[in-house]
Amino acid sequence: MIAVGRKNTDFFQNNGIEYIQVDICNEDDFKKFPTTDVYAVVNLTGILPAYLKKYDSFIYVETNIKGSLRILEYARKVGVDRVLYTQTWAEMAGYWGKGEIFSSQLPRKLKYTGDHAFYAITKCMIVDTMEYYKQEYGIKNFVFRLPNVYLYHPDTYYYVECKKKLVAYRYMINQVENRKDIEMWGNPDAFEDILYVKDLCQKLLKFQIKQHLIVLSWIYLMQKKKKNWDTSRNIHILKYLEDYKKEKQLKRFDVLWKE
Repeated sequence: MIAVGRKNTDFFQNNGIEYIQVDICNEDDFKKFPTTDVYAVVNLTGILPAYLKKYDSFIYVETNIKGSLRILEYARKVGVDRVLYTQTWAEMAGYWGKGEIFSSQLPRKLKYTGDHAFYAITKCMIVDTMEYYKQEYGIKNFVFRLPNVYLYHPDTYYYVECKKKLVAYRYMINQVENRKDIEMWGNPDAFEDILYVKDLCQKLLKFQIKQHLIVLSWIYLMQKKKKNWDTSRNIHILKYLEDYKKEKQLKRFDVLWKE
């Protein structure tokens, strides 16, 4: 397994993992990759609205479309068997607030306003392009439609419509740690997908091996989820919080969040 990223870091080397520093917006950087014996490519790249201090539609095009297209071209040229990709659940935003459970068979329904609109459009283009590469070149594709992925990291802020805000669940955890009250507003019966990062890693590893196509989301039709993978190892919410607390104490990955 080879880790890839833009950051100049020795974190992976110090943990016995091969690492290649690559900017997917730079065509020449792809010359650093191996050209033989590559079985799968896992594409977790992307510019998200949560990290944009100033709106720029072109940065989405350069990274989410052109960068991912370069990845697909690399996969084609070296004869990769499969490509795994993480898609935003914002491709279903047109259904939000109109039903309790969404079937995974529902067609895509984008929302064309808000800070996630163009971001979702660029992500959807690559999903469609992956299908083209599958039918034209025989490269298997596995698309994981993801809600928010929960994990510990040192950054407690993100951006909504380019305005800096405290992440909601980090706020609640901070309140508990400081023995302060938490006020809950809204429908008490509402529910949301909770996906822990270690569950996601388990699924990504599994689908490098098994030839199944899955759309990942907890609320999207539970029976389909159970049919496609073993849920016995999924991390329960309390175990997730215990693990989160442990990682916060260890700070093993904090260096990866430094500029």
